[in-house]
Amino acid sequence: MMPRDMLPFNDPRQITGCVLSSLLSTRFDHLKPTLGLVDGPTCMEHYAKLTELGYQAAQLHCEGYIVEEAAIRNFRERFSGAPIRAPKAQRTK
Repeated sequence: MMPRDMLPFNDPRQITGCVLSSLLSTRFDHLKPTLGLVDGPTCMEHYAKLTELGYQAAQLHCEGYIVEEAAIRNFRERFSGAPIRAPKAQRTK
C-alpha cells in the first residue's frame, strides 16, 4: 500500500513524479534506474516511454492546492521573456 502523502488529494490516479515516476519506466530493460542528477538524453528516453504509455503531467499543485491555469499564464506573461502559446490540444483554429 502506498502512503497517502505520496498521492495528490484531487486525483488518486496521479503519483508524485519526482519520487515515483522512475518505477514506471524502469520495468523496461533499455531504461536503467537513475539516481541523482540525470543527463538530458536519459531524461528524454524515460519521458518518451512514459508519454508513449499515455502518462501525462499532473496539474501544477502543492499539497492539496491546485494552481489555476489563469494564474500560471499570468505568471509566465509577467516573468518570462517569451510569448505564451497554448498547448497544441488547446489551440483554436
